[in-house]
Amino acid sequence: KMDQAWDESNDKATSNDRQDQEEPTKTGPRDPIMKEVAERLQCCKLPHAVPTPMQSCANGHLVCKTCLIGIKKAKEPKCPKCDVALTGALFTNLAFGNIASNCVVSCRYSECGVKCLHSDLDNHLQYCQLPTKKKERIKAEDLDWKATETEAADAGIRAMAMVAREIQCNFCSEACPPPIQQCRKGHVACSYCLDRMKRADSPTCPFCHDDITLTGRNFHLEQMAVGHTVKCRFEGCGKEMKYPDLLEHQASCECQPILCTTCDAKADLDAKYVSWDALWEHYKEKHLLKATPTRLDSDMLLTDDIIKRMLRGRLGFITWGHSLNTDGEPVRVFPGMYYSKERKTFYFTIRIMAPLVYDNNYGEEKGQQPTFRLIVTSPTSAIKMVGDFPAISYRVPHKFTINSPCLAISVATMSLMTESGEGIKFAIELPDNGPPLT
Repeated sequence: KMDQAWDESNDKATSNDRQDQEEPTKTGPRDPIMKEVAERLQCCKLPHAVPTPMQSCANGHLVCKTCLIGIKKAKEPKCPKCDVALTGALFTNLAFGNIASNCVVSCRYSECGVKCLHSDLDNHLQYCQLPTKKKERIKAEDLDWKATETEAADAGIRAMAMVAREIQCNFCSEACPPPIQQCRKGHVACSYCLDRMKRADSPTCPFCHDDITLTGRNFHLEQMAVGHTVKCRFEGCGKEMKYPDLLEHQASCECQPILCTTCDAKADLDAKYVSWDALWEHYKEKHLLKATPTRLDSDMLLTDDIIKRMLRGRLGFITWGHSLNTDGEPVRVFPGMYYSKERKTFYFTIRIMAPLVYDNNYGEEKGQQPTFRLIVTSPTSAIKMVGDFPAISYRVPHKFTINSPCLAISVATMSLMTESGEGIKFAIELPDNGPPLT
């Protein structure tokens, strides 16, 4: 009977809800922030406010309990908004529920017409569905909800302050870049914490112990945060930007933690270093004595045997570790050569353990990138390949350097250069003015 009465009043409820979104407060027109909140509170199937606890599909579209019952009767239940499957448990949107708590909404039943705060909506709906005689026996002071027509004058300000808090990761308290992910119970996690938890032996949410591998998107929280200014999470950066730009900035931020690509690939991925200097100290402590350094004031010799082993597929890449400058001091320059069997090409590369974009002349010139000269010569110097190329970040593993600017030599050219059987010579010239590499 309740569902039948509700279906009959859908058209009236729709017009009531649209009017409710524009309803002015006692002090003037409705706050545009609260108007947006009221719009986002609507069920994705029918335009009425979804009470707490708010359920959503994996893409973050809210759906009320009553509509969900009807949707799940279908052979293949799908979200009316995005067609994603609605099987199993849905995602609880705790964050947006907190933001919308002070938003005034209307009861979805048109014959009721009561308005209350969103935080009271679920309690009101339970009361609204009671038989009339039962309602009459309940005293007004005993109700666990309160009718109200207007929102507080500072409701929008409080809502946006709540947005700033809710976009923070529940585990590290840093701003979550979009798309914001959460567990089924609504605990928001940034991509860094999420990756770390997924690698655990038992990947569960520390708060609710739900399976953390099953995450959903908090779409409405992302959209409410569009106008917010956030700060980069990485130590030493401190840049501020609009929230939608956070993901792109952090992906390329030079201050993001650095993984040592010289360590074993199976090493703990959490062993990252917060600065290039910290990583260089780690390299000197763990790898300097084990690596064979390359003197930059002399040629490196690639023997004919090494080249043949690469062509046979027995050796994929060769790196010479760190380098030594003309004074014999270790420098953060890591030359290497990689052979691609698919492309039939040899690639000579330079990686540096320093920022790729630096400030020259004590910050007077911005955004310069160090350029190195690579010289590959045959033993008789009959064939010489020379090129100026920007350095590649040490963040890039050896086998991925071929996708960056580098000196490429085809197998045919390499065969001509090594026909004497004496191999080839490889040399590097450092830039005259570049970042500090010692």
